[in-house]
Amino acid sequence: MLKDDAPPSVASLALERENKAYLGAVQRLSQNPKQAISRATRVSKPVPGLYDSIPVQNVTEINGIRIEMTDFGAQFYSREGFPIGRLRRTIKDNAIYFDGSQFDRGGETAVPGFVEIPGVIPLVKERGVPTQAFATLQKMKMEKIPYGGLEVAHSNNVENVKTSLQLIRSQSVQKWMALHPNQAVPPEVLTQALPETHSWQYMETVLTQSGHQISSVKMEADQMKWIPLRKLLYQHESEIDDEVLALLVKETGPKGQKIPFSPDQLVPYGFKMKFDLKPY
Repeated sequence: MLKDDAPPSVASLALERENKAYLGAVQRLSQNPKQAISRATRVSKPVPGLYDSIPVQNVTEINGIRIEMTDFGAQFYSREGFPIGRLRRTIKDNAIYFDGSQFDRGGETAVPGFVEIPGVIPLVKERGVPTQAFATLQKMKMEKIPYGGLEVAHSNNVENVKTSLQLIRSQSVQKWMALHPNQAVPPEVLTQALPETHSWQYMETVLTQSGHQISSVKMEADQMKWIPLRKLLYQHESEIDDEVLALLVKETGPKGQKIPFSPDQLVPYGFKMKFDLKPY
């Protein structure tokens, strides 16, 4: 077999798939005139009575969807009894650990984004409480955590496409990168940009509604990876919505054209966040 006829390697196939995901997103970006609109549910003040209204029970039925509390957090089941999602939340020694989630987003078995339950005070009027926030608050109630009773929150292995893009778009990060080309951005600089991210907004909302204020936060980068943008987009291809597309824009050209980040742009991925808390 001639060298040019050799089958493609695993690495070259992976690169081809990643580039395809990047080019597909850039093409959608060029056809999409919309600006970034954050869909994150951010409520920075406690909603009176919400935490107290969360039911203390092992099983909650919502429009045929069943949420079961477990040792690791919560398990979601479809009408037919099939597992369709899980939430990893553990509580130990006045600390809560957010260890990720996995949901089936397809068809009739999709876990709803919000839940509305009689007697539960809504976080968002006429929508209810975001499903992940509801299950996390319910886990706290099941573990007998009093309002404002936690001291620390850990968010482990943050792998969120919007958060990664928001970090590299941050003014403080962009300024540091301009002064230190071809160098990895240190965790303390990334920490300054965390309040601008989707992951921070989620944590802030859940912690606030359980009676906590964030007194300080630290990014823990011992397991953090810097991966090419094309790989990030490939790994989260099903999550590329209008907001993600808008976050791909690095700058705007003289004729208003959107100039995206390079596919080789490195982005932070898989880091940890540690929040020190105090009662609200």
